[in-house]
Amino acid sequence: RKSDGKIVSIKDRDVPSGKKCDCICTKCKEPLVAKKGKERVHHFAHANETNCKGETLAHIEAKNIIEKEGYLWLPRYIGEGDYDTAKVDFDEVLIEKKIKPSNYSADLWCTSQGRSIVVEIVVTHDLDEQKENFLVENKIDTLSIYVGKSLQKDEYNDLPENFSNLVLKASERHWNVNEKIDLAWE
Repeated sequence: RKSDGKIVSIKDRDVPSGKKCDCICTKCKEPLVAKKGKERVHHFAHANETNCKGETLAHIEAKNIIEKEGYLWLPRYIGEGDYDTAKVDFDEVLIEKKIKPSNYSADLWCTSQGRSIVVEIVVTHDLDEQKENFLVENKIDTLSIYVGKSLQKDEYNDLPENFSNLVLKASERHWNVNEKIDLAWE
């Protein structure tokens, strides 16, 4: 993203190489460098050493789509190890909300009829093991949506026309934590 907040693509002609691109990471807000070369695929990299893995356009847009549309199709346990899906409308969707009492942020914190869930968007890497352990230990209902499995690598930053449907309904999704389902299994 440009320092003025505008989301840009590495392919944009008005994004110069190097630090002149004036871009910051959408995740950690640190400066980025535009790497445009003849041998490797054009990409952004952090200007300084960091543990931040950054975000693809698919990751950023998936969060924006869910916030804008205000609903998702969620897996619903119907018994005997079987699932179907149900459309759930949210009263509130918050992007990158801190999960208290921790330093973790939810990609999305979605609330419907007084019940909240964490939604994690998976494009290039799955939920961090320590974060997942925290969510499990604290019984925070968490859904992972595997958007990356529905895309070709070149679509991570150049989204297909059906991207909204992939995010809201069609991509593989499963519960990392769901107290109601866990109780039903027991």
